[in-house]
Amino acid sequence: MKKLLLLAFAFLPAALSAQEKAPSPVDLINPLMGTQSKPSLSNGNTYPAVALPWGMNFWTPQTGKMGDGWQYTYDADKILGFKQTHQPSPWMNDYGMFSVFPETGKLKLNEKDRASWFSHKAEVSKPYYYSVYLADADVTTEITPTERAAQLRFTFPASDSSFIVVDAFDKGSYIKIIPAEKKIIGYTSANSGGVPANFKNYFVLYFDKAFQVSKVWKEKEFADGLELTNNHVGAVIGFKTAKGERITAKVASSFISFEQAEAVKRGMALPEGVEAKPIQPIIETVSETLALEVKKTFDFYRTTAQESEATIQKILLAGGGSKLPGLPDFLAQRFDIPVEVFDPFRQIEVDATKFDPDYMREIVPEMAVAVGLALRGVEA
Repeated sequence: MKKLLLLAFAFLPAALSAQEKAPSPVDLINPLMGTQSKPSLSNGNTYPAVALPWGMNFWTPQTGKMGDGWQYTYDADKILGFKQTHQPSPWMNDYGMFSVFPETGKLKLNEKDRASWFSHKAEVSKPYYYSVYLADADVTTEITPTERAAQLRFTFPASDSSFIVVDAFDKGSYIKIIPAEKKIIGYTSANSGGVPANFKNYFVLYFDKAFQVSKVWKEKEFADGLELTNNHVGAVIGFKTAKGERITAKVASSFISFEQAEAVKRGMALPEGVEAKPIQPIIETVSETLALEVKKTFDFYRTTAQESEATIQKILLAGGGSKLPGLPDFLAQRFDIPVEVFDPFRQIEVDATKFDPDYMREIVPEMAVAVGLALRGVEA
C-alpha cells in the first residue's frame, strides 16, 4: 500500500514528539543565566532572548523602563512590556524596539503604572519559548519566534475590560488601528545613534479576535481617531473575555516598509532587490533543524507501523513553515523521497469571482487544517 506522510509546519515552532527519551540540546539552555546583573556587579549582563539563531528580531520580557539598556534583570519583580529588541545593552542600549502588553480592569497607559508583579516560579524561559503569569492582570503571556516574526498568546480571565497595549516608544513613532482587519500597523524610530536619518522599524500585528475597543494615544493621553504620529504613540485594543480565553497576536516587522512586514508575516518571497545569497546559511540552518524533526517522526512511525506499511513513499508539507525557500527540495534530497506542498483545494471548486485566485494560491499551505475541518460531515 502506498504510504504518504503529511508534515505540518505551523507558524509556531513546536515539538513533533512529546515522548523524547532525552532532552534536546536546546532544552538544556537556561536563558536566565547571567540576568542577575547590575551596574556595580555583572554576572553576564544577559537577558532572556526568545529567538531563532541569527534571527532579525529577538523578543524579551521588559523589566527596565523605556530607554533603559538594563531591559531585564532577574531581581526585578515587575514586568512592564514584552519587547521586540535588536541590540540590547546596558552600554549601547537598543534600537528599533516596541512592546506589547496585556491588561485587565482599569486601563493604564504609562508603563510604570501598567507594570505587573510576576514570579520566577511562574516563568518559563527557553530560547524558543517564553511564558509568564502576570499577577496584577491575571494574564498568562506566551511568546514563540520565527526569524523575522513572532506569535504571542495571552490567556485572559473573565473580564469585561481586557486590553492589549501596543507601545511604539519615543523618538518618533506612528500607529494605526484597522479594526475591520483586526490589525495594527506602526513604526518606531527609537534608537541610540548610529542609524540613518530616515531609520524606521515598521511593524504589523494581526489578532484573532474582533476589537470592541480601539484607541490611539500619545505620551500618556488618548487622542482622537485611529491613526497618530508623534514623539511617543501607541494603541489600545479591548475585548470582553471569558475565563481562560486565549487571544493570539502574530507580529512581524521590517526596516524597509509595511508591505515587507506583511510579506514576512505571510512567508512570501523576498522583495525585489534583496539577495537570497546572504541569508542562505540561515535558511539552511532552519531547514536542517526541520529535517532533524522529520527524521524523529520517521523513526517513530517506523517503530510503530507494521512491517508491510513501514515504507514512506512521499512527503506532503503543510503549514506556513512549508513556504521556507527551498525546503521541499532540501527534504527530498535529504531523505531521497518525493516532497510536495499539500494543496487542500485540489479537489475543491473555488469561485474566482468571490475569491482572488492569486490569494488562494498564496494561502494554500496554511489551509490544510481549516479545509479538513470544514469538510467534516460533507458527503463526497
